[in-house]
Amino acid sequence: MGAYTARVLTMAGVNAIMAVSVNMIVGITGQLSLGQAGFLAIGAYSCIFFNLDLGLPIPLAALLAILFTTLMGFIIGFPVLKFSGSTGRQYP
Repeated sequence: MGAYTARVLTMAGVNAIMAVSVNMIVGITGQLSLGQAGFLAIGAYSCIFFNLDLGLPIPLAALLAILFTTLMGFIIGFPVLKFSGSTGRQYP
């Protein structure tokens, strides 16, 4: 497999994962969430950081990026889950 084919298949896989996650949030639950793109960016940039800057192999860098993104999700998620979308008032 050539480098071009591998890149196209990789990008297709990443976009398929993003499409499934957006479908789960918007299509099934009916909620609008823009967080998927943010966490995709955190995971991608942390994987590149671990691979290029720290010199770790790709599988280990990907595993560390998953763990780092999960940690960031928990850190961001706990305060956000305290928010309430409804005040209980009915507006005409």
